[in-house]
Amino acid sequence: MAKTEILIHKDELEAIGIEIVAIEQLDFREQVPHRDDHFMLIIQEKGNFVWELDFREITLSGSSACYIAPGQVHRYLNQEINKGWFVFIETALISKTYLEIFNTYLNSNQAVPISKSNEIFNFLPVFENILKNIKETFRESIVNSLTDSLIGMFIQNLIQNQNSGNLIGDKNIKPSSNLNK
Repeated sequence: MAKTEILIHKDELEAIGIEIVAIEQLDFREQVPHRDDHFMLIIQEKGNFVWELDFREITLSGSSACYIAPGQVHRYLNQEINKGWFVFIETALISKTYLEIFNTYLNSNQAVPISKSNEIFNFLPVFENILKNIKETFRESIVNSLTDSLIGMFIQNLIQNQNSGNLIGDKNIKPSSNLNK
């Protein structure tokens, strides 16, 4: 039996290196397994979302966060009454420390439940609006700062869900005790 070649989606992002898209805006029909050359965060506020990641089925139910690293094979299988965002990010916008954390959780803790009151749900619409309306002056600095903040909030959820501190990049990263209060 011949192997099917898995598509690699390359150079899909605008020059700015980040794109935020509401889940409801994407078409999920007839998804074939593929890889991307960038990170993808899925931040779901409500609903159910079933997808396949490296040939394993993953179900997001309710408020959830997950990520897909560049090169991971994935496809969307089913979604119901979703509200949330896809955030597509070039690897170059992610700090070394955050990349190390993503690598640490790769294939073990990529999808986590989060609190319905998590601040990331307030932050994303603001960031999305800024991306749509940002002017050239200080554009790169603003985008880099907001991207770093978003990834920090996202990773805080991964670490808190793990419920333990980890030694990453010679820094002791501990979960915040007040993240979901």
